[in-house]
Amino acid sequence: MKALHRNLGSILASLLALSGASLRAASNDSKAAPDAAMVTAHAAARGDGLLEALLTELDRSKAQLKMDQVQPPYFIEYRVNEVEDFGAEAAFGALRENQHLHYRVLRVVVRIGDYKQDSFYVRGQGEATILPLDNDPIALRRQIWLATDDAYKAAGQALAEKQAALKQFSVDANPVDDFAKAPQLIAVEPTVSLRIDNAAWEKTLEDVSGLYKQYPEVQSVTASARFSAVNEYLVNSEGTVTRSGKTTYFVQLSGSTQAADGMRLSRTPAYMVARLEELPVRDALFVVRDGVATLQPEPPVVLKGGDFSNLKQWDWKDEAIGADNGAALIRDPKGRNARIMQKLKLTPFRQYHLSVRVKTQDFRGTPEVKVLAGNRALNLNHLGVKSTQDWTTHHVVFNSLENNEGNLYLGCWDGGTGSLWFDDAKLEEVGLVNLVRRDGAPLVARTEAGRGLVEGRDFGKLTDPHMGNRMWPGSYDIYHEPPAIKTSLTNGTRLRVSYYHAVTVYNDQAMICPSEPKTIELLRDQARRMHAAWGANGYMMSHDEIRVLNWCDACQRRHLDAGAILADNVRTCIRILRETNPGGKIYVWSDMFDPHHNAHKDYYLVRGDLTGSWEGLDKEVVIVNWNFDKRNESLKRFANRGHRQLIAGYYDVGPDQIRRWFDSTKGIGGIVGAMYTTWQNKYDDLEQFAMTVNPSGN
Repeated sequence: MKALHRNLGSILASLLALSGASLRAASNDSKAAPDAAMVTAHAAARGDGLLEALLTELDRSKAQLKMDQVQPPYFIEYRVNEVEDFGAEAAFGALRENQHLHYRVLRVVVRIGDYKQDSFYVRGQGEATILPLDNDPIALRRQIWLATDDAYKAAGQALAEKQAALKQFSVDANPVDDFAKAPQLIAVEPTVSLRIDNAAWEKTLEDVSGLYKQYPEVQSVTASARFSAVNEYLVNSEGTVTRSGKTTYFVQLSGSTQAADGMRLSRTPAYMVARLEELPVRDALFVVRDGVATLQPEPPVVLKGGDFSNLKQWDWKDEAIGADNGAALIRDPKGRNARIMQKLKLTPFRQYHLSVRVKTQDFRGTPEVKVLAGNRALNLNHLGVKSTQDWTTHHVVFNSLENNEGNLYLGCWDGGTGSLWFDDAKLEEVGLVNLVRRDGAPLVARTEAGRGLVEGRDFGKLTDPHMGNRMWPGSYDIYHEPPAIKTSLTNGTRLRVSYYHAVTVYNDQAMICPSEPKTIELLRDQARRMHAAWGANGYMMSHDEIRVLNWCDACQRRHLDAGAILADNVRTCIRILRETNPGGKIYVWSDMFDPHHNAHKDYYLVRGDLTGSWEGLDKEVVIVNWNFDKRNESLKRFANRGHRQLIAGYYDVGPDQIRRWFDSTKGIGGIVGAMYTTWQNKYDDLEQFAMTVNPSGN
C-alpha cells in the first residue's frame, strides 16, 4: 500500500505539471529572481513539512497561476488550522463519552484585480478543504493545488459578477480600497501537541465520578475533560509567514441534588489552563500502618544494575567506563566523556531520591549525576566529591515534574587524570523531603475514597524540622530523613497527599518565592537594616541565575508567566530601595533580564517563559553586564533601552579579558566602569586588572 501510495503520488505530480487546460506555466525566460522575502520565509519553514508545502505551492501559484481571459492573481493567502482534540466524560464511575480527533483545515483566498477593486465577493471569498495529516509533500501539495485552482476560478467569476453589479451605481463604487497592503511579517513559533495519556485520564474521570456512588442523595454527577491543541498557519504572497500554537486544558465536575423543599441544587466547578503542568497533580500514595502513613511507590521504582556487577544491565556507556571488582571505574579519561546511562520510568510530579557511593584517587574532573528529561535537567546540585576520598555516599533528589520518563547519567564530562569509582546506586520514590509549609504552598491530604483530612485532627501537624537547618538556619541540604505522617487512622488506610518541597541548587541554594506576601516583607526589612548599617549611596539587587520559579500555588494563581512574575518582583524591589534610600543608585546583574542570556523559555527548572522580565527595569537602573559570550548583542540591547552599564569582567580567566569587553563597547554609550569579578576568591590579578582598565592610574 505504501508503494502504491507513492506511485499514485508521482502520477498525480505529473498530472499537475501537465495540466495546461487550467494553468499555463510562465516561460523559463520570464522567470523572476527569487523574492528576498520568500527566501527568508522558506528558511523559517525548514523542517516543517506542512509549512514547506504551503510555501512551495505559493511560489508555484505566483509564477504559474494564469488562465486564458482571466487576470493572474495579485494576492494569494493560505490559512491552515491543525486541531487535535480530546474529550471524555464519565458519570458515577462509568465512561460514557470518549473521542480523540485530529484534522487539518485549509482555507485558500485568491484575489484578482488590484487593491482598489478585487474579486473578494460572494464566491470569491475563498475555498476550504481538508488536508492530509501526514507530511507527505505530494499529498499535501495536491490538495493545496486543487483548492488554489478552485479559488482562482471562483475569483474570476466573482470579479465579473461584482463589476456587473457595480455598474448599477453612478457614484464612485469604490470610495475606499477593497484591500490594504500589509508589511511582511515572519513569526514562526513552535508547534504544540497534546501530551496526555488517554487511558489514564479516562480512569481518572471514572474514579472521580465513582466516588459519589456512595452518596445516594447525589442525583447526578459527571466528570469531564476537554483538551485541545491548535496550530495555526498563515502564508501569503506579500511575504508573511506565521505559525503559532496554543493548548487548552479544561476539566469540570458537575453534580446535582434536590433539597427537602424541592429546590434543585447544582454545582459545576471547572478549571481551564493553557499548559498541562498547571493541572492538579495526582496525589502521592501513603498507606497507614501502626499509626504512621508511609509513602508507597506507584509503580515501584526500578534501577537495573545499581550494584554495577554487570554493566550490561545499563542501557549504554562510554568506552572510558569499565568494570572493576563490582564497581564502575573511570581512569584517566583525558577529556573524553565517561558516562553510563539508564532510562528511568517515572510518575509525573513525584519526588525521587538517588544515593550512590563514590571513591576517587587523585581525580581531576567533576564527578556528576544527572537526570535529564525532555530539554531540561531535573537536578541541579553538586555532588561535592573530593579529588581523593574513600567510599562516600552522595545524594540526589529530584522532582519528575510532568515527565513519565528520564535518563539517568553517572560519570564525568570534563575528566583529566586519576581514578573515579561508582557503586551501590539506589533509586527510590520519597515523600516530604524539604517539605515547605506556607500559605502559597498548601498541603492537602485525603483518603483514597475521597474524604478530606484535617491536619491536627486526622493526622498530626506536619513540618520538616531538618529543612533549612543543615548547619545553621538558612542552610539547606539535598537529602535527609523526611518527616512522618502520624495518624490514628486504621491500618491499611490509603491516603493521597499533595505538597510542595524546596529544591536546592549547587550546594545549598534555595529560591525564595517572589509571589508570597511574606517575601516582600522580608525584602523591605532587609533593605532597611542594610541601609541603617552601611548608609551606602547605592545597592545591588541579587536577581541572578534564578533556576527555580513559578511552580507553587502562590505563583500559579496569579496566572502570569515567569517573565511577568520576575518583572513585577524587580519593580517592587526597586520601589523598596527608593523608599529606603531616595536618590540612591540601583544596580542589578544582567542575566535574568537579557534574552541573549537567561531571560528565555526553558531555563533550568523555571516553569514558563522568562521573556519580558526586563519590563520591570526602568532606565535608571544600572546593569552589571556579565554576558561575555554574547557581549556585543547584550551591550547594545541594554544601551538601546537607555540603561547605563557596568562591565563585570575577569571571572578568573585572566586580567586581559577586559580588553575584549572594551573592544565591544566602542560606539556604545553609558558605560560607567568595570568591576573585578571573581568566583574563586582569586585576587592575585587585581592590580594588573586595574592597570588594564585604567593605565594612567587617574
